[in-house]
Amino acid sequence: MMVYLQTLLLVFVSINQIYFQELKCDCYEDLVFLNTEIKSTPSYKTLDKEDKLSFKKSFDNVLNGVDSNQVSTYECFYFMNKVLEPLNDNHSEIYGNTISYDTKKIKEPFYLDSISSLKQFNIFPKQSIDLDSLQEELKLQPKENVEGKYSIKDVIEIIIYKDDLENDYKGVVTKSKIPLWKKGEQILKLVEKDGYFQILTGRFNDKKLLFYRDKINNGRFLFTKWSKIKNYDNHYDIKKSSQKYEFFDLNSETQYLRLSSFSCSNNILTNSFDFSYSIKNKVNKDYLIVDLRNNSGGCEKNSKKYLKLLKRYSKNHKGKIFVLVNFLTRSNSEQFLLKLKKTNEVVVLGDDTNGSLSFGWNTSNSKTSPSKRFNIHLTDMDFSQYLEYQNVGIKPEHYLNVKGDWIKQTLSIINDYKLTTKKH
Repeated sequence: MMVYLQTLLLVFVSINQIYFQELKCDCYEDLVFLNTEIKSTPSYKTLDKEDKLSFKKSFDNVLNGVDSNQVSTYECFYFMNKVLEPLNDNHSEIYGNTISYDTKKIKEPFYLDSISSLKQFNIFPKQSIDLDSLQEELKLQPKENVEGKYSIKDVIEIIIYKDDLENDYKGVVTKSKIPLWKKGEQILKLVEKDGYFQILTGRFNDKKLLFYRDKINNGRFLFTKWSKIKNYDNHYDIKKSSQKYEFFDLNSETQYLRLSSFSCSNNILTNSFDFSYSIKNKVNKDYLIVDLRNNSGGCEKNSKKYLKLLKRYSKNHKGKIFVLVNFLTRSNSEQFLLKLKKTNEVVVLGDDTNGSLSFGWNTSNSKTSPSKRFNIHLTDMDFSQYLEYQNVGIKPEHYLNVKGDWIKQTLSIINDYKLTTKKH
């Protein structure tokens, strides 16, 4: 047993030393590498001369602010994402390059202590503020304010407070059932921009550095799911189901069609084709609710058959289509919606879509930065004809209340529509 522990400890020490060497690598080199790679992306190529000069100025400002002897991995990651910002390309991404570990052993005290000491699991800042006093102060904040106490179910709790000195918000862990996250660690850095938040965070199970664009609604972050309300009665998201695709009658006049993904993975694509074939002659009532909530997109190979089906329904049955969308409706599903909207009989309901539809990936290849600390995955597909919706999203004709069932609200709107059409 002693030999095993010594061997295990030696392995962790070796990994720690290797990673420490990587930490000394120059952030300057990572930034220069990223800048070079960006030049080949469609989002950069669509910039006009003035925007490219602005991009260069922004990059130079970031580069000039970097001191390789002082910039931590955490800070460098933030700077890398600042370089991406002027592109308005929500598909291009950078994420931390972490080593794997045995998740089955995570509850073993010796194993957890050993990996917890590794540099890569200690790159998130530790805040020395009085968390208990701060929590009491934040209780006085209105629910609508960003500051306050948040949680994800009963797994982890944080407080978010405004840092006036750095002009951002910080999210600090107060309670955690996740072994790698400890009280006092800063799990979130939030920068507000144009009504959205740029969020620097870490993955729960391995602290992999991640960067998201999110927004808050009714005390809840829509993408990352941090919520001020513990038992959140969630009507905003589509209900979880093992089925990506569903179709059924809601009443004698209205049918429901769930399209949760346009992914081109082999399993989902096969499932999608089988499903679409099974319903092609069944969509035939006066009204149809198409649910695109939480559809993160995919490819036209999947979505185009539904576009064809719905256009045929609209033409042959003179049916009215009501489409549900939210902030998690993004990418190809947004493109799909714009094409569908060209059909006259379409009404969009819910919330603004994500606004991530002007660029995309044709490949899943990513590159590692010179320091080996970051993986860089940039876009290679150009959909710049949709630039007017980028970062803005597609706005619905009817915004729905998050406190009530969205399908019931839609049925009520359909009833109003019936009464209006009867009058005419």
